[in-house]
Amino acid sequence: DKTIKADPAIQIVFRIEWRPEVLPHVQSQMERVRDDPNGSMARTRARRGAITLSDCLDEYSKEERLDSENMWYCNKCKDHFQATKKIDIWNYPEYLVLHLKRFRQSGRGRRTKISAIVQFPLTGLNLAEHSLQYRTKGGVKPIYDLIAVSNHSGGLGGGHYTAYARNSENDQWYYFNDRSVTPVGNTANIVSQRAYVLFYQKGG
Repeated sequence: DKTIKADPAIQIVFRIEWRPEVLPHVQSQMERVRDDPNGSMARTRARRGAITLSDCLDEYSKEERLDSENMWYCNKCKDHFQATKKIDIWNYPEYLVLHLKRFRQSGRGRRTKISAIVQFPLTGLNLAEHSLQYRTKGGVKPIYDLIAVSNHSGGLGGGHYTAYARNSENDQWYYFNDRSVTPVGNTANIVSQRAYVLFYQKGG
């Protein structure tokens, strides 16, 4: 047997052609892997039946190894490496806006909507474990109360926006749909798969 070493300057490209009846399933699997490469969010859904804001923040701040297309250049070594990167949140502001990822880029430039339900609290959102400042220095816990939600329903071609907002004077929630404004009877309806942008204010 003889081992042949490839010239690093040569790029080898493999082309795979899928049968038409198999292609939609393959594309669906590739999208799932791209949006959740380690399968951790899928395991969370299987274990709890829902995703929480804490799960989302864990994914956002998780250590990530850069792929071969995004290698880090070391000025000292004068070479590229597949380094790791990590994002930590030091502290949180008075008003916190959380934008949930509801759209993803799929094959051939198409975009699809993500309709997974993300559980979020209306009061007492405790972000202490996600604050690097609090974990290292202590102090006041960053605790938030929800004040508004922007919703998106429909798809990319015919979407519609509505909103929920809380009156700070009487703590009553209202539902905004174009010109219509109605009181919310059951606040459990605020948490839904339509939730797109969450607005929190420090409370506690």
